[in-house]
Amino acid sequence: MHQAETVPYQNDITFTLTTKQILNGLSEPIHINQVYDTDIYVEEVKEKMNDLKEKKEYLIIVGFNSHYHADGGKMLSLFRLNKNQTRTNTIRLRAYGENGDEGDYGSGFGDSEGKSEQMAMFVFTKKELQKSKRWTFQMSNMHLLNYSKKN
Repeated sequence: MHQAETVPYQNDITFTLTTKQILNGLSEPIHINQVYDTDIYVEEVKEKMNDLKEKKEYLIIVGFNSHYHADGGKMLSLFRLNKNQTRTNTIRLRAYGENGDEGDYGSGFGDSEGKSEQMAMFVFTKKELQKSKRWTFQMSNMHLLNYSKKN
């Protein structure tokens, strides 16, 4: 058994991709950062058809891959643990073009069944992507999940 608590993580995670990188996709994941026991990657950039809008969209998927230690550790988390052990998602996602203006995009986050335990995703149309030569992605309002063995 473990006991766990979350505390606000004071920093943002930021990375930049060129529009060309997004449109062409990535040949392999890009390691963005490591925060304690969590590695953060741009896991995948892919083109996908949105059947509802009948448009192609580009998905920028960020993976949070945490490493568990039996004695305890500290992981970056997209949620806050509440006193009753439920959780509240808190992450904020933003994307800016090279002129500093925020783009028109969709976003999502949560647990992942893919390569990482948690993921965040930015979704752009080609038309929106082409408004800038590069995009800066910012993830904020995350938490550190501290866990240890119960005594």
